[in-house]
Amino acid sequence: ILQALDVFGTAVFAFSGALKAGKKGMDIIGMMILASITAVGGGTLRDVLMMVFWMRTPLYIEISCITAVLTYYFWPKISQRFETSNFICTFDALGLAAFCVVGVQQAVERGLALTLCVVSGLMTATFGGIIRDVICGEQPRIM
Repeated sequence: ILQALDVFGTAVFAFSGALKAGKKGMDIIGMMILASITAVGGGTLRDVLMMVFWMRTPLYIEISCITAVLTYYFWPKISQRFETSNFICTFDALGLAAFCVVGVQQAVERGLALTLCVVSGLMTATFGGIIRDVICGEQPRIM
């Protein structure tokens, strides 16, 4: 279940980042970068102290880039069909839920204190989106 949450969280946060890139008019490279940063940013900052996870398992960057490419090609339909701010918020909510659980579990597996488990969950869930917003020149916002 945790692996499924991890992959799910990666995909929905990558989509959230790709949507934001589309809204900002970024090209496909910008979209891939923003999708990847949103998807792996929180976990990367968490793992700076533990060891960077996506350097050992490139699956997360691959998921992010594939998601960004698909979003890039479907962006015209997505942007016409959905009000993108609400759409991004929906995917952010899904990613927050998934990655909070993953972050706490990572800390629990490492035997960290309860407070640090909570911090790990918060960092994993929020920092990728915060980095995304900063790159886009927007005030970071959790939901």
